Amino acid sequence: MDHRAMFDAMKFLGQLREENYEEYKNTVAQLLAGVDSYKPLGTQLYLAVCQHGWGNYFESVALRAGANGVIEVFMTKRDEKDPDWQGYWHVPGTALRYSDTEEIAKARLAREYGVPILSLIRAGDAGFGWFKKGDEGRGPGMSFVFNTELEGEPMLNERRGWFDVEHLPKPTVPSHINPIIPIAVKAFRHLHL
Repeated sequence: MDHRAMFDAMKFLGQLREENYEEYKNTVAQLLAGVDSYKPLGTQLYLAVCQHGWGNYFESVALRAGANGVIEVFMTKRDEKDPDWQGYWHVPGTALRYSDTEEIAKARLAREYGVPILSLIRAGDAGFGWFKKGDEGRGPGMSFVFNTELEGEPMLNERRGWFDVEHLPKPTVPSHINPIIPIAVKAFRHLHL
């Protein structure tokens, strides 16, 4: 499709939305039905769709016992172009997509760590997240928290590192400060200390 045809299609949809909202929704639904849910949606389509639905989020928290009994958490810094929480620190995580298996989700997470994942142990649920439009592009969802054991040391650099759970870097995504990291720490203490 050339740019002119795409512009005309977008113009048509915009006019239809203003003139007949029900027909507009039916047209968009027909277009979405043509999307293969077993292939990646891409960021733009994913963010547009999840604003109108419910997401399941897989929060992967790698913890270790540091010096003097300090518990450390592995965190990465989000890209400045990320649609949510630009430049904030967070624990690796992924949205669970319709076509995902546990292995597919683990592979995405392993890319964030830079090493394979040995095991995932369910630590708990962070509860329901109700976000106002503009707070977080993904919309509402449920976060499932997993303590994550890694095969080796993850890649470290200025955007990836280990931090004392009592002194997280700033800025950190608020839901990771509480409840996600505390849920994982409680399970870690129960299992390891």
